[in-house]
Amino acid sequence: MLRAIGKRDRDIFEEVWPDKRRIVLKLLRQDTVSQREWQDLFFGVHFVCLWDEKGAAKIYDCLQQDIVEFIVQAQSQVQAQRGEQALLATYIVEWRKFFTQSNYLPLPFRQLEQSPQVKPSSSGSSSSASVSASGASTSAAAAAAASSCSGQAGKSGASTSAAAGASTSAAAAAASTSASTSSAAAAAAASGSGSSSSSTSASKKNPTEDSPVRKLMLDSWNKHIFHDIKHRLQESAMKIVHAERNGDAYDAQLVVGVRESYVNLSSNAEDKLEIYRENFEMAYLKATAEFYRLKSAEQQQENGVLAYMKYADSKLREEEVRAKRYLEPSSFSILTYTLVNVLIVDHLNSIIAECPALIRDYETERLNLMFRLMDRVMHGVGGRMLG
Repeated sequence: MLRAIGKRDRDIFEEVWPDKRRIVLKLLRQDTVSQREWQDLFFGVHFVCLWDEKGAAKIYDCLQQDIVEFIVQAQSQVQAQRGEQALLATYIVEWRKFFTQSNYLPLPFRQLEQSPQVKPSSSGSSSSASVSASGASTSAAAAAAASSCSGQAGKSGASTSAAAGASTSAAAAAASTSASTSSAAAAAAASGSGSSSSSTSASKKNPTEDSPVRKLMLDSWNKHIFHDIKHRLQESAMKIVHAERNGDAYDAQLVVGVRESYVNLSSNAEDKLEIYRENFEMAYLKATAEFYRLKSAEQQQENGVLAYMKYADSKLREEEVRAKRYLEPSSFSILTYTLVNVLIVDHLNSIIAECPALIRDYETERLNLMFRLMDRVMHGVGGRMLG
């Protein structure tokens, strides 16, 4: 115990962390980690935070460096792809692996949540945490922590044994958590598999959702990969949707996978759909409006107003089905609003002009169709534009 206390301000972190860092890197790569290693990681984090007054900040700094290095490697894999579908497929594979890791890698670092040195940042997507310490010693500690991240694996030895009594809670937490690690990882993987709605998985409370380490992981991915290629992802996904609308071959799962990454990427607990809404939803609405603005004009010009009414009605129903596949439920109403205005409101005068002739000729079926379209404008979401 005296030895551990004597080392408290010197080299506890430098002695313990390199060996625990090796386990962290295995977790990031999704290599096999034994139960003993898993428990040792819990114990090591607890031990450093207990005996090193700046231990939490040092651990956080090293985690940040290792996570960013891992993300940069994934980034190179994604950006090396030239074809649009290859880009989407590679991004989805890398993202799903990383998102799975973000659900269980933070578990051994729950001790950091209790530390005043590590606090989640209130600013959206860049800096994930702010480290609070006193005076110039903070900068020195952070620099020492960053430089020690790449050190050789060490042994905690007698100092670890000396603190074993004080660290019983860490061992207990590791034992209980390790029993459920496999199921937690499986659940995380399932949430990215596309077999269930991302909105459903997002509604379940994740035990690591408020973790500063999880926030660090998601914000780092956002900054180092997503921010740079999100426009390429959106354009490639929208081209697949465009091909589907034209009746060409397409891979729907690529679009679903991109959508899921946008939904799950947000670390904003108050608005989990922020990134999805500001990027994917906006791109989808824009592409939809552009597609049907062109196609509706062609249809009316080539086939006349009466045939166009059937076209508009069928496309409204078709897009409702497509939305359930590609969009979050929160987007349904704004998509309908967009479609109603492009397919009906923009052609309203031409459609209404056909009404007297239809009444005169007792065209009840076409009058019913016209009524369905007008009902969307007058009482549906499109009516808001008309006031």
